[in-house]
Amino acid sequence: MNKVLSSFSAPSQVDSLAQGELRRSRRDESYAAKISELIHDLRQPLDVIESLAFYLEITSSDQYVRERLQKIQAMVVQANQILQHSIAV
Repeated sequence: MNKVLSSFSAPSQVDSLAQGELRRSRRDESYAAKISELIHDLRQPLDVIESLAFYLEITSSDQYVRERLQKIQAMVVQANQILQHSIAV
């Protein structure tokens, strides 16, 4: 009479923790995928800027313009390094 007859059994604490870890892992993977996609989307225009600056630098006869274009290229390289570091973290 003291026994409860039921086919329902509550999930164990281990099962609950495992499911929580699985959900957290999926969220982390989703977040990482979104960050990777954002970084990729940011790198494309940076590459175009770098290419255009290089082309304008080699075709320009004005020393001041060439120096400014080199500075733009250096800033693009720095931005790419920041993005690369973001992927590694």
